Amino acid sequence: MLGALVVTAAFLVVGMPCCGAWAVLGVALRGLLQDRSRLRAFNWAMALALVASMAPMARDLFQDGLF
Repeated sequence: MLGALVVTAAFLVVGMPCCGAWAVLGVALRGLLQDRSRLRAFNWAMALALVASMAPMARDLFQDGLF
């Protein structure tokens, strides 16, 4: 029971500030992304970040012959 309370407390201590920061940054980005060209640049940057984050996993799959 104590272990569950410790894990719950840890999640709350870490999670709440992260959720708050996510919300504040989202509000700030909303103002910046009103311009169509900025929105397009942001979307491209996020797409590239997504592909870059998948590259190591894809490399491992190809090297192991699983794909």
